[in-house]
Amino acid sequence: MALKIDDGTVADRDIEIEVLDQKIIFTVGPDDLSHVLSAYDWLRKNNLLDSDLGVIMARNYNIVSRVKAWQGIELKDGSPAPCNEELKLRFFGKFPDALHKLQTKIDEEFENEIKNLETSQDG
Repeated sequence: MALKIDDGTVADRDIEIEVLDQKIIFTVGPDDLSHVLSAYDWLRKNNLLDSDLGVIMARNYNIVSRVKAWQGIELKDGSPAPCNEELKLRFFGKFPDALHKLQTKIDEEFENEIKNLETSQDG
């Protein structure tokens, strides 16, 4: 029996959370080494590699870097907020609970995938 991996065609996922009673939908890309390296590079550029919070910050940045689009977030003028690095960092900085909720949902989905993979490899 061999270990199974995806072939790079894993689709992005829409993950819905609530922030201050507002529904927000995040389109999140699959996790891969490029996101880990991106998080490492961000830590290095911000002199956080040797910080006690480095691991937490790397995980948070990894999640943020995987967010490709969002729905339900607007600028002050009411127009849809573009999903770029600056606004993602500003949004998650202002609403850290949103990052925690998003991370929790991603972790739950990952655990379910592992269970399904173990089941399919057993059978």
